[in-house]
Amino acid sequence: MAFEQYTWLCVLAVISALLVIAAVKFARYMFRKEAAMTGERRRHPVVRQILNFLPVLPVLVLVSIGAKVAIDLRNQSVAPPTNIADAAFAKAMQGDAAAQAELGDLYAMGRSVTKDAGEAYFWYSLSAAAGNQDARDKAGALGETLPAEQKAAQEKRLKSFQPSPKTQ
Repeated sequence: MAFEQYTWLCVLAVISALLVIAAVKFARYMFRKEAAMTGERRRHPVVRQILNFLPVLPVLVLVSIGAKVAIDLRNQSVAPPTNIADAAFAKAMQGDAAAQAELGDLYAMGRSVTKDAGEAYFWYSLSAAAGNQDARDKAGALGETLPAEQKAAQEKRLKSFQPSPKTQ
């Protein structure tokens, strides 16, 4: 649940607390007025218990919302990768074609890594070798723009690439 939703829940809980308190005050006023007209001074014990419990209800709602927020925050405490490239690189090294294409995109655009057409070509080519048609097209377009020696170095690197074993 997003932070904004928790905020709205808290606002609704506060509004409901105010409404409950107003209702309790009104009920007490009506009982006093009725008692003054009839001359009776005591309320029924069940009514007294209900009136005493009602203001506690919004507090219970706020506590339950706070507990839910705390649990959600604790469950989100797992640290995400420091950047997108780290997660993609780990999968790409294991031979994941989609991660290799994603890493090629990151290097081609310079997102989370230094922009490098040679690295982008390398990762697109690996993904293309695994059957990714989009990566094949991107590698072809990048291959035409790379200098011959840089393209040859990446081709040599492609031949010697061995995926790392998958860890669980």
